[in-house]
Amino acid sequence: PRPDRAPRSSPAPARMFFDDKPKVNLRGKSSSSDRQLLLARAQRERDERQRQRALLRAALLLQSAARAHMALARAREAIRSEFDAAVDASLAQRVEPGVGGSLAA
Repeated sequence: PRPDRAPRSSPAPARMFFDDKPKVNLRGKSSSSDRQLLLARAQRERDERQRQRALLRAALLLQSAARAHMALARAREAIRSEFDAAVDASLAQRVEPGVGGSLAA
C-alpha cells in the first residue's frame, strides 16, 4: 500500500446483497399503470368480440326471417294457383252446354 492513498474501506457484506436500488423486472410490464392499460385493452377487445357476436346473431336472425317470409309467400302462391286451376276446371265442366248434359231437348 502506498502511503499517499487512504486505505479503501470494503462495503459491509449485508449491504452488498441488500441494497435499496430499484428492482428491474425483466418480464416486460413493470409498472401497475402498464398493467392497468393492458387489462383495459383486453376488456375493450373482449367487449368488441362480444359486440361482433351479437351483430352476427342479429344478422342471422334477420336472414332467417326473410327466407321464411319468402318461402311462405311462394308456397301461398303455389297453393293459390292450384286452387284457382281446380275451381276453373270445376266451373268449366258445369257450364259447358251440350256436353253430356241431361238438359238437352
